[in-house]
This record gives sequence, C-alpha cells and structure tokens, in this order.
Amino acid sequence: MLDTRFKRYFPNERPNTALVSSERTQVTMVKAIATESYGGYRKRSYQTDPDGSIQLHPSSSSRLHLWDHLRDIFLPQGYPDSVSPDYIQYQAWDTLQAFCSGVSGSLALQGVLKGAGVGDSSASIAATTATWLLRDGVGMLGRIGFAWMKGSVLDCDAKKWRLAADVTNDFAIALEATIPLISTVPALSIVLFCFASLAKAMVGVAGAATRAALTLHQARRENMADVAAKDGSQETLVNLFALIISMLLTYLITNNTRISLLLLVLLCCVHLYANTCAVRCLVMPSLNQARLRLLLEHFLNTRTVAPPSAINYKEPVWPPWTSGIEICLGVPLHEVIYSISDLRRARGALNPHYLISPPARGWQLVDQSGAEACAIWSDLSHGLEFQGWRLGASLLHADEWRAQWDAKLIGTADKVE
Repeated sequence: MLDTRFKRYFPNERPNTALVSSERTQVTMVKAIATESYGGYRKRSYQTDPDGSIQLHPSSSSRLHLWDHLRDIFLPQGYPDSVSPDYIQYQAWDTLQAFCSGVSGSLALQGVLKGAGVGDSSASIAATTATWLLRDGVGMLGRIGFAWMKGSVLDCDAKKWRLAADVTNDFAIALEATIPLISTVPALSIVLFCFASLAKAMVGVAGAATRAALTLHQARRENMADVAAKDGSQETLVNLFALIISMLLTYLITNNTRISLLLLVLLCCVHLYANTCAVRCLVMPSLNQARLRLLLEHFLNTRTVAPPSAINYKEPVWPPWTSGIEICLGVPLHEVIYSISDLRRARGALNPHYLISPPARGWQLVDQSGAEACAIWSDLSHGLEFQGWRLGASLLHADEWRAQWDAKLIGTADKVE
C-alpha cells in the first residue's frame, strides 16, 4: 500500500525499500511482555518499545467505569477471589430481606409510638418516659438471657438461627403493628410493647452472632474486617432506600390501618422467602451435627463422600431441625458410665481417649459401630479431604466436661471427653 501511494505521487522515483523494511521491523518489534489484573476483573497489558522501555499498551484503559467504582465501594477488595463462591448470591437475597425488613419496621413504627403514649392527650411525659424505659429494660434483660442460654449453639447452627432471628423479627413487627388496634386498653398495649422489645432483643443477639459466623465463612483471605465493613455499607445503602420508600408510604397510607396491615403481611412474606433463599444458598464446608448426619447417611448408602454443596442443599433450615437422634459430646461422666466395667468397655469401644455411652440397645451396638467406624475411616477421611470439607474447626456443639480416672483401676490416667 505504501509503494502504491509512492508511485502515485512520485512516478519517476524509486521508493526507499530499506526505510520501508526498517519501519515494518520496528512495528513487529513492539509486543506485549506482561499482563496484570486487579481483583480478577480490571485487566491491562504492557509492551516493549524498540528502545527497550516498557509502557502501558494503548488498548489498556486506566479509566474506571461506574460499575468499577461501585464495586470498590460496596464489595470487598479482591472480589470475587477474596470471598467464598456463594458470597454474591447470599448478599443479593440478604439485600432484599433487609429492604423488606426496613420498610415493614417503619410501618410498625406508628404502633411503637402509640405504645409509648405519643398522641394520647391523657398520657403525661413522665408516663411516656417510664413506658419507654421499661421497654428498654426488658430488651436488655432479654439480650443477656438469650446470650446465656443459646450463645454456644449460634456458631454450630448459624444458618438455622439466622433464619430463626428473622422470623422472630417479623413476629416482633407484627406485635408492634397490632398495638394501635388495642390502644383502648393501655395495660395490654404496654405488655405487647415490652414483648416486642424482648423479641427484638433476641433478634439482635442471634442476628449479630450468626452474621459474624457467616462473615468468617465468606472471608477467604483473612479479610473478615473488610467483608464485615462492606456488608455494613450495603446494609446502610439498602436502609436508605427503605427510608425513602417508608416516607412515601407513611404520607400515603398513614391513616389507613387496613392497607398498612396488608402491606405489612406482604412485606413479611417476601422477607421470609428472601431469608430462606439466602441461607439455602450458603455452602459451608465445616461439619455440624446436621451436615455430619447427612454426610454419613450418604456415605453408608453409596460408599462415596458427597461434596459440601450437596449436603448443604439438604440441610434443614426450618423445624424440625433434628432427626430424632441426639448426639451429646463432652457430657459429665455420670451420664456415660455407671460402673468400672462400663468405664472399661466405653474406653475401648472406639478410641482410648474417648468414652461412648451405650444406647438403649446395649453395648453390642457400641462395639459394632466402633468396628464399622474403624473399617470405613480411611476411605471416609480421604473422601472428606478430596471433596473440600474443612475438618480443622468442629461445630458439633461439644460441652466442656473432661474426665481423668485412677490409673490403678483402669490403666493409664488419660484425659478423655
């Protein structure tokens, strides 16, 4: 093409072939020597010039688009490589449920204010203050009591308690919404007011604890703080949108109790559906009692170890949560054995460092189960490692009792649980 143009404008001259070939050589010498990416989505390449310098390839744009800015603001650094594969799906459903919860809570706020005495001409400032302080006091006691009774199981069954917390939250909102309907009975209004506060206190403890457990699961680069911070940013943005919608709804339906209740029921249904989908999409590679039971049933039937995705899909998140078989670990010694002979048999059933209590069918079943466990353990352990199950952390809800026995009566004084 260059030769044709040269002959057109200079018909009596010959082109400088050396110059042309030199230019072609320089063009072919420019090549990409490296590529880089940021977080797996922002990519660019570098090239070398004929003089040996390195510069950014012209086709690689350093400008950030709107989606890139939003990703940096609301998603953890290094997404998607820095979080679990189920992160974005869970966050999408969690965003929907947070929006529904925010709007429904705003709709029930009218009942909260009426329960505190706002709008009642006969209520004094002192009575309204006392009602509000009573509500806060009941909530504080509820948080302490719930953390004492259920704090140790929230890690083991994070998905179940996450869903249970949201169901309780909807129950509390329903109680608050019914307060205006019984405003003529002040004593009953105060009782519902306090019960709603108690339920929300339980929601606060269970929600925060299970959110921490799920954040630990989602953080794959020791970036738990970043994942938690970005989750807070997402929730804040959703609550802002919910606040705007709530202001519009308050202006439109503030005096229509029937429409408010119907809209509240609809939002609660969507809220429960979104929460169910959110916890079901989680794929946790650790073993709690429910996942362990499903895993062992699958292995004993097929002699293969199921992957975490298949077991998590089958894990029950709605009651009944158990299969009727209760496994208690770390229990007191008097609940395991009743005589020295029981101690000797329990100590030798499976592992000399653990005691196994006989079920109703007696020691024969314990001996058979111990022998079966020893026979399948090699294949089971290799299968668990191959499928990606994480065995470093136990979520089997073991209690803290440990025992030591007299070496003269039973051999060595090992410490058992």
